[in-house]
Amino acid sequence: MEPVERFVTTRHLRLAVRDWNGVESDRPPLVLVHGLASNARIWDLIAPYLQPRFRVVAIDQRGHGQSDKPDEGYDYDTVSNDLVAAVAALGFRRPVIVGHSWGAGVALHLAAVASKLPAAIVLVDGGTREFGSAMTLDEALVRLAPPRLAGTPRTEFIARLRQRWPLETWSPELEAAIMGNFAVDDQDHIAPYLTFERHLMVVQALWDARPSRLYNLIRCPVLIVPADPPLPIDAAAASLLERNREAVDFAARTLSDARVVWARDSLHDIPLHHPQFLAEQIAAFVETI
Repeated sequence: MEPVERFVTTRHLRLAVRDWNGVESDRPPLVLVHGLASNARIWDLIAPYLQPRFRVVAIDQRGHGQSDKPDEGYDYDTVSNDLVAAVAALGFRRPVIVGHSWGAGVALHLAAVASKLPAAIVLVDGGTREFGSAMTLDEALVRLAPPRLAGTPRTEFIARLRQRWPLETWSPELEAAIMGNFAVDDQDHIAPYLTFERHLMVVQALWDARPSRLYNLIRCPVLIVPADPPLPIDAAAASLLERNREAVDFAARTLSDARVVWARDSLHDIPLHHPQFLAEQIAAFVETI
């Protein structure tokens, strides 16, 4: 079914919501949280697999997609509070929070500061890395800065994207999910909803974060689904993967109730590359709790 699109108001902030169960449902709630410079539509491919069994909603975080775009409040405390307030506005009791990339960090932070709220959390290729241990802040602000895409013709951007994307997975639904990151003007030029300056505010928060210091505060079960990219990969990618494996292994050992399922032959955007696999892992995990 097509999702209902609506807004919830939290502390004078409007957050856009995609609801695949038509607002009313008594099924167990799943709240899907996208990553940096993404949007709620990244979950469009996975939601149809989950919708028959769960109440599935995805939220545009502040500064992203159709949600409000304030000039401040991109630290983990504020963004996590946004999510706590959104869950209350939706009327959910003990949802499972599924976060991708930066959204995984938001889910982890929420579980630490509001430990009684989530029934469980799922960290999809994120939430365990400590950027501040791997690079200086100046390096992070350069390496994690977004490309300057404002003013790019939409057709040119899509053509570039299709050249880099695995051809067998391209679809109109995937294109729509990616284009949910951009406004399109009357000349058919794109502009990211998340501005360059706000993007760097999130990078600062990522660099400041120390997930390992939160693990002893997490009381709910945790599923970690990291990406294991297809071979061959270059030396830089291999080094990054090794650091990620170490971080995931440490999280699995330190969290009180954690399990790990690697997404084999997947790039970072697992919800787009392997939606059925990810849906199956989430469903199986939720059934155990």
